[in-house]
Amino acid sequence: MLHSEIAAAGLPADRLWRHLLPLSATVENNRQLVETALKKLHGAGASIDLVAQRLGGRVADLEAAVQRDLPELVKDLSSSAAPLCEPLNAKAGPLLAAIGRLTDERLIVPDATVVVVPRTDPVGGTANLLYNSVCIELVSDDSAAELPELPELPELLRLAWLVSQLNVDLPIFSENVHAERRPMIAALSMLAVSLAAAEEAELSRCDLATVKTALNAWQIEVRKANETADVVLQWWETYVSSRPAWTVALRALDEMIGEDLLPPADRG
Repeated sequence: MLHSEIAAAGLPADRLWRHLLPLSATVENNRQLVETALKKLHGAGASIDLVAQRLGGRVADLEAAVQRDLPELVKDLSSSAAPLCEPLNAKAGPLLAAIGRLTDERLIVPDATVVVVPRTDPVGGTANLLYNSVCIELVSDDSAAELPELPELPELLRLAWLVSQLNVDLPIFSENVHAERRPMIAALSMLAVSLAAAEEAELSRCDLATVKTALNAWQIEVRKANETADVVLQWWETYVSSRPAWTVALRALDEMIGEDLLPPADRG
């Protein structure tokens, strides 16, 4: 098993997956994929040959199992993703523009790689800040009916929220936020902004109930969702009233999100 092999190698699983997932969309050779991820994790000079060989084999096993058990997966994902991708420029463009207007236009990336992956329960997604890409777990119209919170959080909004995080780690914005905390601070800050932009477009609401719903529905892992939602909304309302530079705003949110709210993997 891949997870067992990662644990046996003594590797930090959360940090390794931050590299493996986005790289897997562009690197086809399994050993090369693992080698590249390990070099990103440990540096180019690290001794990784044996570990890369073992992990590469486990990745190949996982790939073979998926192809055996789900032979139509890629075809099904491509077909299901079409309705989300077709209106992307027409609908997500104005939403992202509104996010930039509410914050700093330099936050909006000119382009990004969007990787569609199968749905889990609950649905999730990841903004890969280091790779200018996002992974989004696709929810079809049929499965959306099983998730009562999603009608007020349309898929297009979730995609815009993920994409809007990608430039948050630029030094001009996040130099005062510890690198290990940046993904979480990016997710929480752009959650509030995305909901505010969606409220302007009459797609959703930016209120406490919706922030709480999004924390759960989008798998933003914090220890105390209710307290985190309160902090995020308070921070956003303060930002709107004073409009500081985004680097100042991010630092303020970082200070407001105490260690007791973060999961252990995100502690800096």
